[in-house]
Amino acid sequence: MSETVILAENLGKRYQRGAANGPTTLRDTIGRWLALGGNTAHRHLGGAEMFWALRNVSFEIKRGEVVGIIGANGSGKSTLLKILSRITRPTEGMARLHGRIATLLEVGTGFHPQLTGRENIFLNGAIIGMSRAEVARKFDEIVAFSGVEEFIETPVKHYSSGMYTRLAFAVSAHLDPEIMLVDEVLAVGDLAFQRRCMERMAKARDEGRTILFVSHGLSSVNKLCSRALLLENGRCTMTGTSEEVTGEYAAQVTITEEKLHEPEPVVELPAPPEPSAARGVRLSILDGHGAPRCKFEVGEDWMVVLDFEVFDSLKDFVAGVGLATPDGVAVSTLWSKPTAVAPGQYRLSARFNLPLAGGAYSLHVGLTASDASLYFRGDAAMFYVSPSTRFVQPHRDHAAGLLYPVEAPEILRM
Repeated sequence: MSETVILAENLGKRYQRGAANGPTTLRDTIGRWLALGGNTAHRHLGGAEMFWALRNVSFEIKRGEVVGIIGANGSGKSTLLKILSRITRPTEGMARLHGRIATLLEVGTGFHPQLTGRENIFLNGAIIGMSRAEVARKFDEIVAFSGVEEFIETPVKHYSSGMYTRLAFAVSAHLDPEIMLVDEVLAVGDLAFQRRCMERMAKARDEGRTILFVSHGLSSVNKLCSRALLLENGRCTMTGTSEEVTGEYAAQVTITEEKLHEPEPVVELPAPPEPSAARGVRLSILDGHGAPRCKFEVGEDWMVVLDFEVFDSLKDFVAGVGLATPDGVAVSTLWSKPTAVAPGQYRLSARFNLPLAGGAYSLHVGLTASDASLYFRGDAAMFYVSPSTRFVQPHRDHAAGLLYPVEAPEILRM
């Protein structure tokens, strides 16, 4: 049986919200009373209020497991990692970790702004437990990974937030730890660096290291992690495979968004900020019967209609509609064939014919001529797809991807 390296039992962390003390003088009391509109029963008049950032969280992680932690902002993810990394003590419960730990919780933790990148590598390495000889041996590799070679002799106070993050992660990643605790700080880096970070953590996973990975990037969690925990309001509400947990979380977010933001199936498009040879006028989302709708079930027919106006005679004119997830993952884009157009009003009807999985989706529109952009509107409209009983996968209640599998391949005996 695999060895348990992280054990949390009934972890809880309580913080204080508001002022540390209530008013101590009559003048302070009257001033706060007036600021609160004369409400003597207001909760802020009596001083601080206690709240639980984390409560009754228990889990067990075996050696070599890669586990994701997901949840909305304020759900307790960072608080949990700070307890596990011994930055803060739990109010109740206990946590045990066995092995050498590397943590990357906040950008540039342990860096001194007046010191150069070189000096901070040695300083931060010593803070996280590396010997000077170990840092010296890995120094060139750390610098190359961070991509800040040209500025390594520059004080880090002059670094951008991305450079700060890259250098901080590079030092922690080269600790060769048995346990890695990684918070959502990689989003600061550019795309190439994020890929290097994911490759580094994938390598650590393949080497049998244990990783606890906090991220809002559900695709990254699915790619890297075998299991995941879902936190809501400081409590662990679900554990399971990464696909099961991220699917449940995405479904919850979609339901919440539907309640808070009721989308419109017909959207009037704004005029471009500067005069242009063409502009979008209206974007409509229609069902299979031509009725405006913005909520569909998996497998339902739907289409997009773009009304636009052209003011000049144009060659190689193209109109397009793009489909994407709310976090910017492109699903598909439909473009018309290049054609010559005269001034007038036009309409583009686009049928994506895609069996989209349950979730929220956004639409982008664009008009071009001879490869020159004339009009673009990102996130012009939004619609929702709800799970359907038409296409049921017996082993799960959500699709593993953006497209729902309509047809199942047959199993043939050989």
